[in-house]
Amino acid sequence: QLLSEILRKFERKDLIQFYDHYISPRSPHRRKLMVFVRPSPLASSLNDEIPEIKINEKATTTDLPEVKYDL
Repeated sequence: QLLSEILRKFERKDLIQFYDHYISPRSPHRRKLMVFVRPSPLASSLNDEIPEIKINEKATTTDLPEVKYDL
């Protein structure tokens, strides 16, 4: 209930300001984190039918079409 009270106070301009500060590619305050999860040998032996996904380690988020193609 407290969360809903706080969210009611947000306006569209607050959301735009948050986007411009933290998410926009042009923001100097933007940070990115990439996480790759590698399964243990036990997990991979349980899922042998799942094909291996090759990841292009040189791709960045600015290379989005290339990243999608490689997946």
